[in-house]
Amino acid sequence: MTKINYFLSARKFLVVAGLFLIVNGAIFYAAEASKVKLIGKIEGLGHSWLAFASYDFDQLTTKFYYSKLSKFKEEQIALHHEYSDLELRKGGYIAFGVNETDKIHYMRVFSLDDQCMLFFSGQSELLLNNVSMRCFY
Repeated sequence: MTKINYFLSARKFLVVAGLFLIVNGAIFYAAEASKVKLIGKIEGLGHSWLAFASYDFDQLTTKFYYSKLSKFKEEQIALHHEYSDLELRKGGYIAFGVNETDKIHYMRVFSLDDQCMLFFSGQSELLLNNVSMRCFY
């Protein structure tokens, strides 16, 4: 027992630094594992749109890429939105934007299975031009 006490007292700094690194590594791993990432693609009406979304703590980031199917590489439109406050509703959510252009965003969510969902933006009708399908990855 005295050998262990002598070892710990002689190397207190190293023991404390090692414990500090282990705890920080566990916290970093838990933070990375808590992020939710969704990706999806819809094709219809002669257009294709890709949707990427990530939710990290209370920050929602979405990216959309729209293009015509005939000119996929030439005419892409990219949209990037960041939202800070989310108010969850049954079957959807309302997000409040960080900057002036993205003030309020309303989404209705319909689960297809355990992996994929349909997201309808706005309070208009459920149409193909305001839907995106996103799956966990």
